[in-house]
Amino acid sequence: MCQILSVSPLEKVFSADKNYAPAEYKSFSMLKGERSSFQVAVRFHPENARAAIFDASFEIVSALKDCCSVYVVEDSPSDLPAYANHDDDIISDQPGLYPDLLIPAEPINGKITISPARWRTFWIELDIPTDAEAGCFDLTFNVKNGDELLGSTNVGVKIINAVLPEQTLRYINWFHCDCISEYYKVPALSEEHWALLEKYIRAAADHGVNALLTPIFTPPLDTEIGGERPTVQLIDVARNNGTYSFGFEKFERYVRLAQKCGMKYFEISHLFTQWGASHAPKIMATVDGEYKRIFGWETDASGEEYTAFFRALAPALIAEINRLGIHDACYFHVSDEPSLDHLEQYGKSAAIAHEMFGEFKFIDALSNVDFYDTGLVQIPIPATNHIEPFLDRDIDERWCYYCCGQFIGTSNRFLAMHSRRNRIIGLQMYKYNMSGFLQWGYNFWFSRQSRGLIDPFRVTDGGMAWPSGDPFVVYPGPDGNPLISLRFKVFYDALEDMRACQLLESLIGRDAVVKLIDEDLEEPLTFSNGPRCDCWLLNKREKINALIEQNL
Repeated sequence: MCQILSVSPLEKVFSADKNYAPAEYKSFSMLKGERSSFQVAVRFHPENARAAIFDASFEIVSALKDCCSVYVVEDSPSDLPAYANHDDDIISDQPGLYPDLLIPAEPINGKITISPARWRTFWIELDIPTDAEAGCFDLTFNVKNGDELLGSTNVGVKIINAVLPEQTLRYINWFHCDCISEYYKVPALSEEHWALLEKYIRAAADHGVNALLTPIFTPPLDTEIGGERPTVQLIDVARNNGTYSFGFEKFERYVRLAQKCGMKYFEISHLFTQWGASHAPKIMATVDGEYKRIFGWETDASGEEYTAFFRALAPALIAEINRLGIHDACYFHVSDEPSLDHLEQYGKSAAIAHEMFGEFKFIDALSNVDFYDTGLVQIPIPATNHIEPFLDRDIDERWCYYCCGQFIGTSNRFLAMHSRRNRIIGLQMYKYNMSGFLQWGYNFWFSRQSRGLIDPFRVTDGGMAWPSGDPFVVYPGPDGNPLISLRFKVFYDALEDMRACQLLESLIGRDAVVKLIDEDLEEPLTFSNGPRCDCWLLNKREKINALIEQNL
């Protein structure tokens, strides 16, 4: 007997769960220009308990077939699913295997290995063009063994005659160029590296990332004090007889490549070290013919030597940014995640940065509102569990972020979290009118403090450093193409929820949309309070779609 179920994109189907009995997901609506997904879970119960493993095939029967992409959901291991003081809204805090890795079905010729009495899950994604025909469509998913039909399931898809508006949210997911060169064992910024960068930038843009970390110098992020990350530096520096000169060919190539792949904004890497802004990032230069490191942990951030370097760099870099036509698309950083103890030193470093690059917008992830109130940062990016004081300020652009520390009541996308906790942030960001979102781990495949490379297929927690799923949302494919995680797909659904709310706002007004979001919750939706039911989120999106259709 073959058991085959259509389930929602918020389900996490555990392959060995013998008691898994979800509500089936039989219909959904979507807008033109939108991507939506559902899953099909398959379990084979042979009459003979010793029945051999076999390769099953699948087929989609639907007028929407050409809009479908199919992935096989694979398990990823987790040694650290959650911190010990986690809240009670997680799947499990036990080490084990969690569904996360999506393998494109096309390269495996539409076949999947079926093991008796274990769930195998397909992720089916529909990408509807903006000029698609509106209406109701059936989609049938068949599973076969040779010519024998083992089972099928049917889902109804309603395409509404409205186009999802373009994304306005600025979305940063830190892009670690060095992790790509190190994993694939190619020299940094070699032709092989550039080819890989294009694939990974394109995949990021395809999932809503539109602001790209741009390493003018090796980013001083998650680096052990006194240690180094592999060099990835887009600006060539030379110093001859004490005079600096700069080359921007790599910087221009990176910008143009990013634009070709769909990026709109450029996040210039941090000008000072993380957690205090006390030192300079690693900067390499050719000094009187010798290539060597000229700045790093030994460099005083506000010292005369580094300040003199800035005075030489700033006019040249600004001129290049203007020449490339990206002046208004650039964001600058001082330092990442300073605490209140770093306020004085951060202020010294910020004064230098603002003096040199004050015509640009400055953003930094931090969680104390004093940094904004004292004028040290123009656009603060508070963590979602510290955002309330910032919501009371009249800030030009409202941003937020989360990382490993946001796990009590907040949205996040750890492997052990329910997918609704991942997706709910779309409605949260809409309600609080967020302009931008930052997360640090698009492809961080190093251990804690960049001490060494890890195997992302075996280590998902940076070597017991952070809850699994925090450091990366893509896996390194063997052919150089990134393999997308289920979590990255679900987060993209959150971005589309936000866009759908913006479309509805244009039809019925913002107050009505916010009221719709809050109307059936015991407490209004906040960044620290969300629903604990998948059906609430799925039904809410259906209500949004229905109101869009009614008010066109």
